[in-house]
Amino acid sequence: MRYAITFSLPFCIMCFLLMSAVSCMAMEPEVIAVAAGHGHSVALKDDGTVWCWGSNGYGQLGDGTRIDRYAPVQVSYYDYMNKVSFLTDIRAVAAGNSFTMVIKNDGTVWGWGNNRYGQLGDGTCVESDVPVQVAGLTSVRDIVVMNESVIALKYDGTVWTWGYNFLGKAVDAKNESLKGPVMIEDLDLINSIAAGSHHLLAANKMRGVYALGQNKEGQLGDGTTLNSIDPVSVTDLLAADSLSAGYTCSLALDKNGQVWAWGSNAQVQPGNDSTERSLTPVKISGLDNVKLIASGGSYSVAVKRDGSVWAWGNNEYGQLGNGELSNVPVSAPSMIYGLYNVKMISAGPSHCLALRDDGSVLAWGNNQYGQLGDSGREDKYTPVLSKISPANAVPLPTPTIVPTPTATPTPSPTVTPTPPPDNDNMNGIIILVGSSIFMLAIVAYFLLRSKI
Repeated sequence: MRYAITFSLPFCIMCFLLMSAVSCMAMEPEVIAVAAGHGHSVALKDDGTVWCWGSNGYGQLGDGTRIDRYAPVQVSYYDYMNKVSFLTDIRAVAAGNSFTMVIKNDGTVWGWGNNRYGQLGDGTCVESDVPVQVAGLTSVRDIVVMNESVIALKYDGTVWTWGYNFLGKAVDAKNESLKGPVMIEDLDLINSIAAGSHHLLAANKMRGVYALGQNKEGQLGDGTTLNSIDPVSVTDLLAADSLSAGYTCSLALDKNGQVWAWGSNAQVQPGNDSTERSLTPVKISGLDNVKLIASGGSYSVAVKRDGSVWAWGNNEYGQLGNGELSNVPVSAPSMIYGLYNVKMISAGPSHCLALRDDGSVLAWGNNQYGQLGDSGREDKYTPVLSKISPANAVPLPTPTIVPTPTATPTPSPTVTPTPPPDNDNMNGIIILVGSSIFMLAIVAYFLLRSKI
C-alpha cells in the first residue's frame, strides 16, 4: 500500500497564515515595569518600548503633544532625519511631577516633560514633549525621582542628582536649579536608593542605611527633626533589602520580610495605631512575609510573598483599594480583595499601579487625568484593568462580602478569595490545544488526499 501526498496552493497559504497567527499570539510584547507619577502613568514593555497615559500638560507622556490621554500612547522622538520614531531599547522607567525618566540599555538616561528646575538634565530649563538625553551621564544602574529632582545610582556605587537643588549648599549653594548631574559627596558603595518629596534614602553594600535632606517629620530616621545635607545613619536599622519613601515618611524591608517605617504618622501610618510621628524606625505590626514595598504621597502598599497586596495610610481618593473613601488615615494594613500574583507595585501621590505575573496592569485611586488608563476619568476605589493589559487579562472578581481583613500575624484572614487563573498557563493551554487541532487537521487532510 502506498500513499501519495499532494499539496494545493490554498492549503499552503492557510498553513502559513495559521502558523503566523499562533506565532504572533505567543510573541505579543508584555509589560514588565510600571511607574505612577503625579497624574500620569508609565509602562515598559519587554520589547523596550515605553507607553504613557494620563496628564500631559507639560508633555510628560512623550508623544509630541500636550493632550491628556485616557488610554496608553507610545513614546516617540525625532530621529536624525527629523522623522518621528518610537523610543526603544529602554530597561527602566520612573515618573515624577509632570515629567518622566528612563534608562536605556546602554546606561544613558533620557527624560521628557516639565523642566522648570532642570530635572530633564539636558543643560536647560526648557520643557520637552519628546525624550532628551541627560548630559554627560552614563553607566546608570537605577533612577528615582522626587517632586522636581532626579537621583541616579551608577554601577560604581556613586549617587548623582539634578533638577531642584534639594540639598542646597551640599551640591551647589548658588543655584536653586541643577541643570546637569552633580555627584552627592560621602555616598559611595551604594546599591539601592529611594526618594521622598525632598529626602533621599540609600543603602550601601555593607548593609548600612543612610538618609539626607529635609527632616521636619523625622523622615531621616536619625532621632531628630534636623535637616541634613550630609548622610546620617538611620537609627537601629543595620540592614535593608529594599527602601521606599513617601512625602515625609520612609519605609524599609528587611531580609525576614518585615517592614519598618519612620517619619510622619499623620500622613503615612506605620501600622501601630499611633498618630504621633516616629523619629526612628518602627516595625509595622502584623505585616509579615513581605517581598515588595512602595510608599506614595501619603499612603503605602506592600506585596506579600503569596502575591497579595496590602495598603494603609490616607484614602481620600480610594488609593487603598478597599472600595471605600476616608478622610481619616487607616493605620492597620488591609488586604486588597482579589488582587493576587502581583510582581511589581508603584505608588503615586494619589493613584497606584500593580503589575501581575501575566503582564496585566491594575490601577486604582485618583483618575482626574485618566491616569488609571481605563479610558475614563472617574476615581476607582478598587483595582480596574488598564488598557495596557493583554486582551485576555482577567479582571478582579466582584466581592460578595466587605473585603477588609486586618493584618495580624496569626491567624490568617478567615475569608480567602480564590486567586484568578494563571493567564500564562491559560495562554499555554490555548496555544497547545490550537496546535493539536491544527496537526489533526493536517493528518486528516493527508488521509483524504492520499492515493493507493
